[in-house]
Amino acid sequence: IADLQVQLPEIDALQNLLNQAESCSSQCLCILEGPMNLKNVGLLLKEWDSFTVDVPELRLLRNYHSDAVSWVYHFNDVLERVHRQEDQHNAFDELKSILEEGLSLKIQGIMGYCSFMIV
Repeated sequence: IADLQVQLPEIDALQNLLNQAESCSSQCLCILEGPMNLKNVGLLLKEWDSFTVDVPELRLLRNYHSDAVSWVYHFNDVLERVHRQEDQHNAFDELKSILEEGLSLKIQGIMGYCSFMIV
């Protein structure tokens, strides 16, 4: 047991790390329980980007954010291909599919990040 002595500075460092993890978890829970959008999730992820502790709520938000960003890129790609397609029935099916995928995302309000215009 004598080998397991923890010095005071180490205790302070551990307490500081614990406080940061609790703060991170609390901020993540606040976003998870409220309306999530790409902007507020992105800002939180940027704030905690270099945090090395594995906080489950932060990991979940990272996954949600990654899914939403991937969807935006996919949506823009589909839309660009649809404009070039001559088979409009196939284009309609692709758009319907990508929009249904978007509705299943945990982060909503991402249409503002899509590069399209409705005319």
